Parts: sequence; C-alpha cells; structure tokens
Amino acid sequence: VWQSWRWVRDPLLTKLGEKQARELGDILRSIDFFRSRRIGAVFVSPLRRALQTACFMFEGTEIPGGKMVVLPLITELRSSAGDAGHSFDELIEDPEIEPFVHMLDFEKYAPQNGEKWWPLPEPCRMSESASSRVERLEVFERWLKAELHNSNVVLVGHSNFWREFERRAASPTTTTDEDAVRTLKNCRMAQLEFIPEEDRFARTHTVVLEEQGDGGVEIGDDGRRADRVPMLDRPTSPEGPSARAKSPNAKGFGSPRRQPPT
Repeated sequence: VWQSWRWVRDPLLTKLGEKQARELGDILRSIDFFRSRRIGAVFVSPLRRALQTACFMFEGTEIPGGKMVVLPLITELRSSAGDAGHSFDELIEDPEIEPFVHMLDFEKYAPQNGEKWWPLPEPCRMSESASSRVERLEVFERWLKAELHNSNVVLVGHSNFWREFERRAASPTTTTDEDAVRTLKNCRMAQLEFIPEEDRFARTHTVVLEEQGDGGVEIGDDGRRADRVPMLDRPTSPEGPSARAKSPNAKGFGSPRRQPPT
C-alpha cells in the first residue's frame, strides 16, 4: 500500500510534507536567505507536490522577481502515474493551488497551444524513454548555465531529476563519484556551484533539516555534522550560493556561480 502514490496522477503533498516545508521556510526567512545569498530568481516544477512545497516554504516572503517561475523542464523523470501532470489551466483552477496562484508565474514557460508539458511514457510502459531523459537533462544544463550569467537561482523539483543531472554535470568524468550522485532525502537542500574553468557543477554541501525530539530544528551537512541553524550563515563566495529545497514528494535544487579566475 505504501507504493499507492505511484498510481495516483500528480499527487499532492502529505500533511507531513506541508509541515516540513513551512518549517524550512521559517528557517530561510530567519537568515534573510534570498538577500544574503543574492538569489535573483526561483523556479519550480509544475507537478503539484513541487508547487506546494515552494509555496508553503516561501509564503509571506518577498520573492525575487516578484513571483516563482513555473518551469516544465525540471519536472520529475517519469517513472509512474505520479509524474504525469496537469495543464497550466487546470493547475490555476485547482483548489489546492489556486490560493497560491499570485505567487506563481505560469506565463514565461507556458506550453504552446495547450501542449502537454510532462514527458509521455514509452509504449506499454509507465516510464519516460531514456532518449527523452537525456535530451531534457542536456537542455536543462545549457539553460542553467545561461541563467547563471544573470544571478544565483533556487530551483524546486524532484530527486531523480537532480540525481541524474548531478551524475552527468557535476562529475562528467567520474559517474561513480558518490558525491555526485547522492540522492536528497526529504527536507534537504543542496548547494551546487558552477565552475566555468572546468565546465562542471560541484556540490559544495548538503543541508539536512531534521525535527528533534525537543521540537527544535537542526541542520547538518549530509548527516555528517550537526550544526544549528546558523550553518546557513557561514561565509560564502562573493556571488553567494543558492540552494535546493526538498520536502516529502518534492525536492529542490539551486546553483550558485563562481567567477572565472582573473
């Protein structure tokens, strides 16, 4: 029964997911995350669990650019009915999404002529084809490199997509590198930095959000350290990092840029 979500089209966040997303948002607001990290834009997958994650996290926060941009390119790598989405018109009218529509920009990357934005499965299968996955990851990598010329960004999406992106882009010559293929678990963020001189991305740290027995919240670096909230206040490069945010059924990701040596 625990796998029943695989048979539900575009499921919503659980109550636990909502709670964790709101807790993470409170922490990010407490450190003025967008401004301190020089975030210029927030992008979010159109799957409902990702939209809810982003909106619960950043509700009541001044969002860079005024709204979060809905970006179909970063939807999950399709492996089940849960990764099949809804049209933008359906999402705008969805009673669970409608209260947050004012936070979301559905126009910038809206599909043309009402086309489906989510990947179609292979014949007689539920999953996206390997060629479609590779093409989408390649397009995303080119898009992200171009976007980082403008500012640091936050992206809210899904674990399989980020894992495969890191496998390809973070360590292109060492696909078995554990640091390049770690899967983010629920309520985690990861910071990736683009290294122009090497034309690759590198994960600088993983942030873990864990509910403690006393009701407090603790953040650690991929479970190896147990630092309190100020971990996110550690000094960073002048350009500042972004982050990936993750709560149950939805994950996120961000990439700060590094200036080439002068």
